Amino acid sequence: RTLWPKADPAVVQRAATRHTRAMQFSAVPGAVSAVRAVRNARIATVLFTSRRHDDNIVHHLTRIGFGDQDFDHIHAVTDTVPPKSATNALRYLLDTLEALAVTKALQKAWVVGDSIREAELALETDCCGFIGVLTGAATAEDIEQFGNRITVVRSVADVEDLVPSL
Repeated sequence: RTLWPKADPAVVQRAATRHTRAMQFSAVPGAVSAVRAVRNARIATVLFTSRRHDDNIVHHLTRIGFGDQDFDHIHAVTDTVPPKSATNALRYLLDTLEALAVTKALQKAWVVGDSIREAELALETDCCGFIGVLTGAATAEDIEQFGNRITVVRSVADVEDLVPSL
């Protein structure tokens, strides 16, 4: 209040919260090399995030080691895009990729995630398999219950080893 007597405390709090969240944005070990291995195999890569575009996603991705060409598309929450947890979110994303010509004939897509909800979203579509990473709350047993379109790895770094079989 001393520095900015007319400042709206709510605005200052939102700015501080956004800055604090940005500082917490970090790459999971092995993520950058795994994404690049997928890209080098000429497989489309998409970041499917719960963050909003106004969180300066591209800036933070660059800060943690990703480059401009690492993702074909960044799917973030906006007023017109369903959130990651919505039942139609993955179908919306796949349709968006086809519309953007990121993939012309989508035969198979893989979702890499660490939660049961992400596994459910992947398997709700006919063309998605799921690579479950054991760095989240889900256990191997939790993920494997979804059947044969599931692969479980200990960390995202292990995804790189799967690329030849994708």
